[in-house]
Amino acid sequence: MKIELILDDEYEFYQNRCDVAPTPYDLGITYHIDEEHTLDKFLADATTLNACINACLDKKVIGFLDEQQIKALLKIKTNPEAYLKNIEYVRLAFSNLDYLEYIKNTPILNTKKIVLTDFIDIKDLDRAKELIDKYSDYKDKIYIDFVNNFGYTKLEDAYNTINSIKKESEEIIRLGLSPIETIMYTYDKVRERVYNEEDENEDNIVSRNLTNVLTGDKIVCTGYAELFKAILDYIGIDNKIYDITLKSNGLGHSRNVVYIKDDKYDIDGLYFFDCTFDSQQENNNNNYLGIYNYFAKTKQQVDKQDGYRFTYDDYLYLNPNMNTQIKDILDNEDYDLLEKKNIATGLNHTASLVLGKRVIDRTRLVECIPERYGNFDHEKLLEDVNTISDKINRPISAEVFIKVLNQVRKQEYYQQPDKYPYDIESIAEAYIRSNWKFRNEHLTSEEQILFYIFGNSHRPVAESSEDFKVFTQREEKIDKDISRVHLTKILDTYSKSRK
Repeated sequence: MKIELILDDEYEFYQNRCDVAPTPYDLGITYHIDEEHTLDKFLADATTLNACINACLDKKVIGFLDEQQIKALLKIKTNPEAYLKNIEYVRLAFSNLDYLEYIKNTPILNTKKIVLTDFIDIKDLDRAKELIDKYSDYKDKIYIDFVNNFGYTKLEDAYNTINSIKKESEEIIRLGLSPIETIMYTYDKVRERVYNEEDENEDNIVSRNLTNVLTGDKIVCTGYAELFKAILDYIGIDNKIYDITLKSNGLGHSRNVVYIKDDKYDIDGLYFFDCTFDSQQENNNNNYLGIYNYFAKTKQQVDKQDGYRFTYDDYLYLNPNMNTQIKDILDNEDYDLLEKKNIATGLNHTASLVLGKRVIDRTRLVECIPERYGNFDHEKLLEDVNTISDKINRPISAEVFIKVLNQVRKQEYYQQPDKYPYDIESIAEAYIRSNWKFRNEHLTSEEQILFYIFGNSHRPVAESSEDFKVFTQREEKIDKDISRVHLTKILDTYSKSRK
């Protein structure tokens, strides 16, 4: 467990100018400084720290600490001098003091990792550059909270990471693709990395942090999801990472959910993506380019693809009946169930993608605040829930998938013809291997009658190949596209060879 030291310059109600509290990164010991009570004095004498820990371990005030945090404090108590000597991170949380001036005037900080209170994400390149310039003399010491990584990140590393994502994203933007085409192009870029866990002696963030994934060869599910999210975030396509759990053993997994509105293909819905499960299995094996099992699938589709092996924890309500379920809760005035079942949390996350806002104030779901309990616009909430419910069950048809793949693969082939196959066979393979369904107009009259009466189980056995053949015969543009692109590429290669 990492225990950071936090310095502030505004006195609150600390025991002996010192207090303990959980932080996003394990545990923090906060110390209030002024001209008399300096960092040097605090580190040189364990008296203040001892008094602080004793107060915090009092049974009356330890309720906010978990068992692991309490054990960490007990360990410090056995040898506080050693803890003070080996403090790694010092976070500055000043209200009045100038950070840079304080660093300059406190030489002992040069032996520590100095953490600023700035939060930076993938879009904050200008802010990162300002900080780089301001703290240029201390670039090896300054750390920030870079939201695309776990734990603190060296400022310089965060800046380089943003620059790297910027470069990759702008190359994609320049292609002028539609939203769904942009997402597929990005999906192919991310999943070309081979799943590779960190070594036993390495920190597990090596395969999960965006910075480490970009600069190394280790990547697991969280790493795929973070990279996919970062590029789409920079491009401006809203998405979130959903953490799910394997029912059989409780192991976690991460995948992305994206709200897509693409007028070119008449798409307007919420779709799941899993770069991990569709990723390259071994280096220089492009077999993965024929698989899109987890590309732009609805919740129902990925559940079926998963064999219903996962639970979505905070997002259990994401199903076609969610509007009815939430209406029953409201009708019965069981508002606390929205909180207890994590519906409110998940609903707000999903609504932020689909509607660009939160839809429910969780403080109005707590019974101990009777004046607020249930006091919200029920009709408006149900209206928003109906909108979301409508967006989560709009499967993308095989017709659309093939058209999107044709446009994307065309661009990929232009750039790397040796890597990306572009012919009718490779497009057919991707369709057939990825469980995409055509709309019913590709069935014969007899097949349509059987389908409407008996459902999918009575579709013809050879539906994949036959449907694809019928569709591509109608869509002559795809064949013409392929022929034209191949000819253009050949002429371009010939022209360059003569220069």
